[in-house]
Amino acid sequence: MATTPSAPPQPTTMELVGGALNDAEELIGLQLKMFKAEIQDDIRQTLRATTFLGVGLGLLFASVLLLALTAAQALHDGAGLSLSSSLGLVSLVVLTVGAGLTITAVLLFRSFNPLPEESAQALQENVEWIAKHK
Repeated sequence: MATTPSAPPQPTTMELVGGALNDAEELIGLQLKMFKAEIQDDIRQTLRATTFLGVGLGLLFASVLLLALTAAQALHDGAGLSLSSSLGLVSLVVLTVGAGLTITAVLLFRSFNPLPEESAQALQENVEWIAKHK
């Protein structure tokens, strides 16, 4: 006599919803880990770049100062300007260039967001979904 295999029991709606919530919570945990790793990597890269930038800016500052003094002395010797006029003229040029670069840097910093937008958006959507379905 042949027996027909019985179908496995079907999960209840509550079990399905509970499983979905557990999966969503696990997904949020993984996204938080990914978000944290992205931020840590960004911080590491920022610190490294800042170190190079600081040393480079220090050397550039010293070089600009020396070049400005050299240019002022050259104006004084070559063009016959007084030393104070030569220093003032060179200082005005350096100030104008520095102000232009500073304004450009501020505008560039305002044009982007250094945080990982996509990860934060996905995490927020999942948290909202879980809050709505609990």
